[in-house]
Amino acid sequence: MYNKMTKIALAFTLLSSLSGFAVAQVPKDIDQVLKKITLPLQKTEKESEIVTNYHYQDKAKNSLVIGLASDFIDVSWTFKQSPDEKSEVVTQAQTVTQTLLGEEWNSLYRAITDGGTLDYLSQDDGTVITDAGCSDTQCGYQVKLSK
Repeated sequence: MYNKMTKIALAFTLLSSLSGFAVAQVPKDIDQVLKKITLPLQKTEKESEIVTNYHYQDKAKNSLVIGLASDFIDVSWTFKQSPDEKSEVVTQAQTVTQTLLGEEWNSLYRAITDGGTLDYLSQDDGTVITDAGCSDTQCGYQVKLSK
């Protein structure tokens, strides 16, 4: 497991490497994000007045949850052994991340799946990413939407 200094170094490295990138704008039509997901929708739930969660699951029982609100998109996915394992959910998580962040999606994805964490990052185009990281069985991040 990474100690505190390693996490700080990884977060600083991630911030330094991502801060100058120009990334794609978050899709104005949030349905574009959902249309990219090819897994079957298991359920839709209204978490609160502002958040609707869309739950997807692959044959291996890994899950992908997309939380949509007017001011953010929350993306989280589970896995059995490793965030790099070959599964439909991991592939779909990569697709969603690429849709949200454009061509530089891989930098964030690699950083968090390699053990880095990110509390807050504001891109030059106004895209804000928060709460990015992975645990032993789950990864996730949130993209703030500008109004």
